[in-house]
Amino acid sequence: MSQPVANHRTQSARRLTWILCAAVLCCAGVSQADTVFFKDGSKLDGLVGRPNADTIIIQLSSGRMTFAYADVARIEKNDKRNETAKVVSLAAKRHAASLRERTGLNRKQRDEVRRAIEPLWSPDEATRNAARAQLVEMGGKMDVYKFIEASLPYTKGEVVPELMQVLVTMDPQRSAPVLERRAMDVDPRNRSKALALMANYDGPVNERTLARGIVDPEPSVQAAAAKALAQTAGKRATPVLLEGLKSNDPRVRNACGAALTEAWQLKADGTEPASASEWRDFWAARSGSVDKAISANGLEPLVTEEELAEVSNDHDE
Repeated sequence: MSQPVANHRTQSARRLTWILCAAVLCCAGVSQADTVFFKDGSKLDGLVGRPNADTIIIQLSSGRMTFAYADVARIEKNDKRNETAKVVSLAAKRHAASLRERTGLNRKQRDEVRRAIEPLWSPDEATRNAARAQLVEMGGKMDVYKFIEASLPYTKGEVVPELMQVLVTMDPQRSAPVLERRAMDVDPRNRSKALALMANYDGPVNERTLARGIVDPEPSVQAAAAKALAQTAGKRATPVLLEGLKSNDPRVRNACGAALTEAWQLKADGTEPASASEWRDFWAARSGSVDKAISANGLEPLVTEEELAEVSNDHDE
């Protein structure tokens, strides 16, 4: 008999054995079981199955639970019955441990940070400023950064830009990937804030992301992208800003014109180029003096029409 066929039959036999054991347990109500001791000090009684080298399945009278075998300290053979209360207690313990690992804070600390975040919803700017300052101060005593970073993907509304500001204030370099992700957010407020923050702290900036903001569906995002490009790339942003001057929206054209004036450090006194054609001529005469200009070719929006339509449909439902 060939080795592949033998292996296949062995695997099939193991699966059949486990299925039969599970069926017997379901009928018998797990009359006999083993005790699994976990490395975190918890334990659980039930019939043990090993579907693969990495996983352990414990069949209980009320169902079954799956764990990573790496979490198991040892398995003790006996005939104990599982108690439902113990299962519930273990599940709660593991949920608490998971939250602690993901957020870096215990329950009391998480509640404290949530209370500190609440004023960020206020329409009063002074109240929001004070709340941000308090969160930054709290970050010196507990891992507030990790909590906000872990919570941000599940947070919506006007509080998101405020939380991004807190993260950047706490740790600008660590926040760079967070801003990159939020620059692709379906909420235009978050895209605008992410682009603005990317341009306002020392550190490497993905200028291509800023450039894509020029062709964003939302004029406010295009305006934020224009200003950010002028701040970070200066004269090298000229080709992209010239692309923005083609917009049908006067707000975008004005923002790109102002950004060009800033990038070239011109005085807005009426002597600077006043139209798209004048700016193109201006650039044609000076492009040779600018190294590594950012190309406007192939720019794609930060979000697609399909993503925006999907959000609109979810909202309608």
